[in-house]
Amino acid sequence: MIIDSHVHFGNTPRFHCPLSLLVSLMSAEGIDKAVISYLGGAEVDHPDTGRPAFSRVEQFGILKRTVDAVNLHPGMLYGQLWIQPKLGGYSADLERAVAENRSAIVGLKVHPYHSGLILTDPAYTPYFAMAERLKLPVAVHTASDIYSPARAVYERALEFPDAVFIMVHMGLNTDHGEAVRLIGKLPNLYGDTTWVDTPSVVSAVKRLGSDKILFGTDAPISGPDNYEKYGEMLAALKSELSAGEYDDVLWRNASRLFGIPV
Repeated sequence: MIIDSHVHFGNTPRFHCPLSLLVSLMSAEGIDKAVISYLGGAEVDHPDTGRPAFSRVEQFGILKRTVDAVNLHPGMLYGQLWIQPKLGGYSADLERAVAENRSAIVGLKVHPYHSGLILTDPAYTPYFAMAERLKLPVAVHTASDIYSPARAVYERALEFPDAVFIMVHMGLNTDHGEAVRLIGKLPNLYGDTTWVDTPSVVSAVKRLGSDKILFGTDAPISGPDNYEKYGEMLAALKSELSAGEYDDVLWRNASRLFGIPV
């Protein structure tokens, strides 16, 4: 059993990720289930220029497209709502719509870089309160840019102890050390393997415990060979971890946190 906790469909100026490509890659590479979000939810292309995303879709449209994708592949895909704190913002109507589609939506996707807004901005606060109420894990892009520091996720996880936060990339373009250290401080804070080098993933699992790291790949961002890039990581994890620890990372943590039946 493998659950990829971090996959996408849709388009941005840099990426073309049709749903059909994702599903075919998953089937070919033995990925049983995945947590999916819609790339077209990006609010801006590059925040420093303020250029709008290539295909701008508002939050209710994002929700519909995500639910439709999940319903096309029941039991295989589970949805995250890509939120738009700048363009749309939280509303009670949005929360009701998410609650009505709770069987398809299992989490929230936050990309501070593509919102041009650091996670500590007050615009995010009602989303995280919603996450607590609806028990929706919050997956947050973390990186070296000014909008996406790992510490901002830590601060929000501290503020909302009843919500689960996942540091996607554990600090992209860093040595991952700060992210791993912060993940170890809070019980509601986790990391994923997306774009993280194999030695850092193995080290994080051994330091934090196998219950704190989720397997994720960003598929199909890297194209048709997306999963091949993770072959070395999977082999290393299988070699370095016990069978139970390996299962924790590859599927059990995602199943537990997102409520995915296996």
